[in-house]
Amino acid sequence: LTPLKFVNNSLRFRSSNSAYLTRTPTVTGNRTTWTWSGWLKRGILNNGEQTIFNAGPNTSSADNFFGFRFEGDNLDITNASTDFRRTTAVYRDPAAWYHFMLVWDTTQATSTNRQKMYINGVQVTSFSTANYPALNTALQSLSNTTTSGMGICGPSQYFDGYLAEINFIDGQALTPSSFGKFNSATGVWQPLKYTGTYGTNGFYLNFSNTTSTTTLGYDSSGNKNNWNTNNFSLTTGNTYDAMVDVPTLTSANVANYCVQNPLTISIANPSTLVWANMLQTGNSGGYFQGGIQGTIGMTTGKFYWECTVTSLNTTNGYQFWGVAPNNYVVPSGNDATT
Repeated sequence: LTPLKFVNNSLRFRSSNSAYLTRTPTVTGNRTTWTWSGWLKRGILNNGEQTIFNAGPNTSSADNFFGFRFEGDNLDITNASTDFRRTTAVYRDPAAWYHFMLVWDTTQATSTNRQKMYINGVQVTSFSTANYPALNTALQSLSNTTTSGMGICGPSQYFDGYLAEINFIDGQALTPSSFGKFNSATGVWQPLKYTGTYGTNGFYLNFSNTTSTTTLGYDSSGNKNNWNTNNFSLTTGNTYDAMVDVPTLTSANVANYCVQNPLTISIANPSTLVWANMLQTGNSGGYFQGGIQGTIGMTTGKFYWECTVTSLNTTNGYQFWGVAPNNYVVPSGNDATT
């Protein structure tokens, strides 16, 4: 049996810092058949278009590109002229690691089999928009000799959140069983180590090489199809983007971490979350006037958490951190509460 994969690293994409990856293949691979698999944890929600990956020119006016992205909180498969599919379901759980998988195979005789999307091992079948490419269509892909991006498409469509365990398989249309399986005891979809081949432009990004920001984008598949990193930081402190927030309970220090939950931001004049829900800032009036809860609750046992104050406004209000019941309603007023 293929062993479970205990993930050790993720890469944080801070949209406010315009963080993204790019690569330009030197040879063309298979543009009709490929598989993209990755684990993703969202940061900022419902923030217009956020691109997971983009094949083709990194400009919003380009006539020939392919994008897999969030349109608000829905998932969208698109190019410049066609929205192929947009999910009716929304994906906005900031506490969850999702496994996203996109399979493209325009050699299939049945049009509905030419593109398949899977979330946590289950095929998505409900779409508000559904269009299908023609037989043997060779659109832009991560295998074409044009610059592609991960976490970007255009001047403002930056992804905000975390990516881990990115596999791109050039020339094969695979199923989720190549990358994960359901835990028989818990029913939770868990990652497996991919053991197949990658093809000409295939790659595996595990973001484990922290020698420099350059090495963060190194390909671990053996193909040496490295990606260029842009606007990531390895400076010690709260801007350090090589994370141990991952989709598996790997160790006491490497697991799914609690961050601030944008779904709990209260009242009309709230604070703002950035940096994949790890930085909270006040509004222009100097007051938070409300609070934000964490993404992970506590029941029994021992727990550790910490906050770092980067600036303190004692003239216009106060800041509080603490533990409260899950149904606690954060009061409004002139005091800042977190």
